[in-house]
Amino acid sequence: MAWGRAGEPERAWIEQRIINDAGILGHYVADASNPLHTTVHHNGWTGDNPNGYDTERGIHERFESEFVQGQVSADELIPFMSDPVVFYDLRTAVWEYVEASHALLEQLYRIDRESRFSRENASSANEVFTVR
Repeated sequence: MAWGRAGEPERAWIEQRIINDAGILGHYVADASNPLHTTVHHNGWTGDNPNGYDTERGIHERFESEFVQGQVSADELIPFMSDPVVFYDLRTAVWEYVEASHALLEQLYRIDRESRFSRENASSANEVFTVR
């Protein structure tokens, strides 16, 4: 049933579904923005490692939680937020988004090698990478 034609209690139920679905989709969008969520190298480089990236477990927590909580504020993110976008080919848009995030994986590992992500690290290179 369409929200505009629904009466109560259906309308309230549809509104709750919209909120719930938006939360779930928002979670996936946020997860896909982290290059570590797009790879087998999600918590330390595994396998062939010609560039000498960190193989120790922990980069995921240091980057996604410790650094963000210690060095990034919500106010810093606002300038990078865009207006809503309509995707006419959702499958293609999703894959392009995940691939663009994945393309940043080695940059993340290089930045971490030069200036390890941590709660205390105020490096501008780490912050610019994380916020943008």
